[in-house]
Amino acid sequence: FWAAMFAYLAMFWMPDYPGFGSLQLEWVMKIAARNLLFTWAVCGFWDWFLYFSPMKEKMQRYKISPKYPARTQFVHDAKYTTLASLVAAGIEVFLCCLWSRGSLAYQKDWWETPTRNLFVALTNSQH
Repeated sequence: FWAAMFAYLAMFWMPDYPGFGSLQLEWVMKIAARNLLFTWAVCGFWDWFLYFSPMKEKMQRYKISPKYPARTQFVHDAKYTTLASLVAAGIEVFLCCLWSRGSLAYQKDWWETPTRNLFVALTNSQH
């Protein structure tokens, strides 16, 4: 549900969504930069909070494993999270190209069919 809401906000409520035009490096880079910025901010903060912040000792009792991961694990996770973010940007760019050419239909106004859209958002959420 939250992913669908974020996607809707990113595409239709933020000014100048870059993806509804011809394929240009400028808007492709904006999408990739946005994904990387949020990925690094959210995931980087979460790793810092759980493993390096002053709260790390208080969070210890919630850990599944009492051992903290090695530095190589953090590097591995950061690398593959970054890669996943870039892959997601690539998928978004590909879909934007299809939408802008009319090869793939999209619904610009969520409220045209709110019941269907809410159903899709709720049935695709992960718990």
